[in-house]
Amino acid sequence: MTEGTTELYVSNFAEFEKQHATNGQAWTQPIRRAAISRFAALGFPTTRHEEWKYTNVAPIARTPFRMAPRPSQERAAEALTTATIAGLTCIQLVFVNGHYVPELSSPRPLPQGVHLSNLAAALGQAPHQVEPHLARYAAYEDHAFVALNTAFMQDGVALFIPPGCVMPEPVHLVFITL
Repeated sequence: MTEGTTELYVSNFAEFEKQHATNGQAWTQPIRRAAISRFAALGFPTTRHEEWKYTNVAPIARTPFRMAPRPSQERAAEALTTATIAGLTCIQLVFVNGHYVPELSSPRPLPQGVHLSNLAAALGQAPHQVEPHLARYAAYEDHAFVALNTAFMQDGVALFIPPGCVMPEPVHLVFITL
């Protein structure tokens, strides 16, 4: 893979970092920087890498991806109609294009000690719960795509359930791409 393809994402990261410097998540900067540095060192995998020998990611690497915009409320609500489970009583968090949409979500009271929110909120409001786990299980050191995702993370789900706790109803996470 050419060096230019990885360089595009490294330069995009510099812009991303400027835009997200004041969002209350300063403690994530070392993780993000380490991840983008690792991505720059690894580059995109090629068919010469054992794990990727049957998958050519060159078309992906050549595509100049950018951060997905927040969709209109109307479009998001319309898309949600095909993603819900009829008759299911549940706690539901909805994400559209990677962004949490609280207006389409249905959080409910949670049992003692349970924390459920979007990751962006948890990074700022409950870092003590997120920090021990963030970037610990999907190791970015050896995997370029994990490194890229770690560097550019914006939102996701933060769910903490203490041992022995029983959830009264299921948690339905809906991720829609428009």
